[in-house]
Amino acid sequence: MIRRSTAWRGAAAALGLAAVAMSTTPAMADSATRTLPTVVLVHGAFADASSWDGVVAQLQRRGYPVIAPANPLRTLAGDAAYIASVVKNVPGEVILVGHSYG
Repeated sequence: MIRRSTAWRGAAAALGLAAVAMSTTPAMADSATRTLPTVVLVHGAFADASSWDGVVAQLQRRGYPVIAPANPLRTLAGDAAYIASVVKNVPGEVILVGHSYG
């Protein structure tokens, strides 16, 4: 029997990956040489970047470049500025994904 919380987590992960894949399908159809957008995964307040390890592995298997920066978790303004600087330094299109505080 699958626990309800496990089922919800699995469903949420599947929906997130489907959203990422669907958002890039038209771009991929335009050109076979077009690169996929970089996915930036921002962790929540009571976690670290390793909380995204499973998602990172799945996205990388599908060819997506992925960044899971270590959110400093100092102040809201400081953390937002840090993540903004990470995103600004990524060449090309970005899909920004946050969880909880992220």
